[in-house]
Amino acid sequence: MILGASAKAPIEGTIVRLYSFVTCSYEFDNARTILYAYETTE
Repeated sequence: MILGASAKAPIEGTIVRLYSFVTCSYEFDNARTILYAYETTE
């Protein structure tokens, strides 16, 4: 079973670092929640 959702926001400035945070979501077996975040020069 694959469930998905996505959201996005405009990127302002230059990306300095990109982070990926992954955790269990417990919605079904082996489900994961992934969050991407970034630092900018602003």
